Amino acid sequence: MDPYLIEYKSLALSWFLFLTLIAGVIANFISKFQLQDILSQEEREDLNFYVIIFAVIGSRLLYVLLNWPFYQKNLLATFELSHLTLNLTGALLGGVVIVFYFSWQNNKDFWQLSSRYTSIITVALMIGSWTYYFEGQLNFLVTLLLSLWWAFIAAVQFLILDYKDSKKSILTLFVIAYGIVRIFI
Repeated sequence: MDPYLIEYKSLALSWFLFLTLIAGVIANFISKFQLQDILSQEEREDLNFYVIIFAVIGSRLLYVLLNWPFYQKNLLATFELSHLTLNLTGALLGGVVIVFYFSWQNNKDFWQLSSRYTSIITVALMIGSWTYYFEGQLNFLVTLLLSLWWAFIAAVQFLILDYKDSKKSILTLFVIAYGIVRIFI
């Protein structure tokens, strides 16, 4: 399958970028409802912005660390950014770090904030899993199963989100679900 949705001369829009933008718009939309009772609109917009920035930084940093023998000899290549040189786990770690810092700085409950963001991230992962299919990295059946897995996890998260003692369990559920996916794919 062609990794590009649209190609025109030297301009190209990859499936990765297209679906990432779609996932970002949907995640931002969901965050309005998920975070409205715990953050003001300004706080939510600030946190969303910083989560995106630190997710990219964490993603790139972990990729460089995992491929250190190459980057040790080519330090300038560290700054060459493409979607093929990013690491999803690093993005999640970068996001968790900034949510922790934000909650500490603004006297917010980290577990409550992270549980709300976890359900948003799960929906984005469900959409993002299709990039693997469109870029030819996974076949249709595996992609469909991966999307159904994230849809199931998202449904469970949304169902238990309103229970009083569910704050830590949502993040724990996500970490377990993500670990299972990383083992098999």
